[in-house]
Amino acid sequence: MGLQSIVMALQAYHDHHGSLPPATFTDETTGNVHSWRVLLLPYLDQPAALESYRFDEPWDSPHNIDIAEKVSLVLTCPAARSNSAPGTTSYVAVVGPGSAWDAGSVQGVLRPAQNAPMILVEVSSIQVGCFEPRDFDLGRLPKNAQTIADTMISSDHRGSGANVAFLDGEVTFLSIETSIAEFNALVEGN
Repeated sequence: MGLQSIVMALQAYHDHHGSLPPATFTDETTGNVHSWRVLLLPYLDQPAALESYRFDEPWDSPHNIDIAEKVSLVLTCPAARSNSAPGTTSYVAVVGPGSAWDAGSVQGVLRPAQNAPMILVEVSSIQVGCFEPRDFDLGRLPKNAQTIADTMISSDHRGSGANVAFLDGEVTFLSIETSIAEFNALVEGN
């Protein structure tokens, strides 16, 4: 599976629930925080993984890490698999002001947009756990960032850049020389 499969799963989730999954959500009983990637498992042909996931434990409990290691292939870019630690993902949501997801959103409401906003980016150079509630937060971009090369966006593909995905299912490769202004316009669906 790759990035396009994850976008298709997000679209299926949206069709079923009327919104995107929340970027992060908290178990009301324990206060444990989990990632949208957990809720996407049935839409990635991994319903048993969701059934065995323990929401009453932290996302990085030994039990949940074991599940992450079993499903990480569906959440990791094929080009990055040989360099990725078990239980990690190559893909994170774009969250924050102006994005389809608001940072820390608990509703997962899709922001209306005329054009399809960019919703996922590839980050193979850092280790993000499959169920870790960590994404690409627009509010935390370095103040001096001029291009996406100055961010955590990265890949193991040939060429300098990374794959990104849009809500309509389009996946494209962005050069590391893409300006932050251009990147933000894509996030906002412009």
